Amino acid sequence: MDTPPPLLPAPLVLVLALIISLVVFVPLTGVLVRFRANYNPKGLQLDSDGGAVPYTGPVVRSYFGMMARVYRLEVCINTAATCLD
Repeated sequence: MDTPPPLLPAPLVLVLALIISLVVFVPLTGVLVRFRANYNPKGLQLDSDGGAVPYTGPVVRSYFGMMARVYRLEVCINTAATCLD
């Protein structure tokens, strides 16, 4: 009995898996790392009038907010693309 040939050869399956991981999983993991590393301490910093400013950096409260911030910083600033805020 002859077995039918596989649907896709093994090297093609490996190349497709590599492309999927580079295009999908790597950017999502990068955003997750930035989101988890974004610790917003409520340090008190005095402004010129002597008032307290509660946050020391940008406040990002969700994963998708961080995704939008990464997109603005890495795509909109580094290219000539027109990005909406």
